[in-house]
Amino acid sequence: MEVQTMATANARQTGKGFITNLVLALIVILMVASVLNIIHQSANYHHNGGLSAILIGIGFGVAFAVTVYVVMVAESGATRWTAIAFATVFGVVSGAIQTDFYQAAGAAPHVAIAYGYGVPGFEAALAILEALLRKEETATRQRTLADELAAKLDVALAEQATANGLAANLQQQVDELTANLADANRQLEAAKTADANPPAPSTKQRATLTAKQIANCQKVADVAAKSGGFATDAELADLAEWTETTARRYRSLAVEHGFIHRNGDERYHPKEGDHV
Repeated sequence: MEVQTMATANARQTGKGFITNLVLALIVILMVASVLNIIHQSANYHHNGGLSAILIGIGFGVAFAVTVYVVMVAESGATRWTAIAFATVFGVVSGAIQTDFYQAAGAAPHVAIAYGYGVPGFEAALAILEALLRKEETATRQRTLADELAAKLDVALAEQATANGLAANLQQQVDELTANLADANRQLEAAKTADANPPAPSTKQRATLTAKQIANCQKVADVAAKSGGFATDAELADLAEWTETTARRYRSLAVEHGFIHRNGDERYHPKEGDHV
């Protein structure tokens, strides 16, 4: 659909360009006709000055078309009304001279008027049409440029949104890695502390715990002490910043080796005594 629309727009633009060129060609033809008519009529009064007749013909014929065009392209009211006044004067003078030319050639009055004022009149009409086509072409070009800029802006905004999303995702990954690193450092420090101060051996026969397991069991007991006890593995996971699986594992070891126990309130609390 978009390709078809663009093709239609291009065809329309091509057609307008052809019409504009045709209008310009017709303006030139009518302007030349006006110039020749005025030259022929002026020659009757310049028997020894053919150059003067030619210059007068060119001046009258071209000046009228130019002033009509200025009327259409003028931006200010003062310029437009001044051009209208001059165009009216030039048109009346040109029409009068050409009407007289055709009457002198034997044309009937209505025919002489039709030719005399028809040529500059058509010239003015075509100049107006050409100016209107130029304005429309400029407006179309500006709209096309605005649409292209809007499309580029949309693409830029979409790319910016994508970049922002990637940056946010990257920041989230960095935050998760930072949290995991902090947890690993805490566990390492706890393990070092446990190695420096090993717990007293228990009188009960239990499986031997590693330093890391002892540190994490002690962490379970510390969390229970600071929080007033916990009831579930999920609650322990939130308090200790572990996964629920890790919390379940160390809660079980802590209970088994006497670090914590469950009271009558159905919550786990630290247990006094020796731990292994």
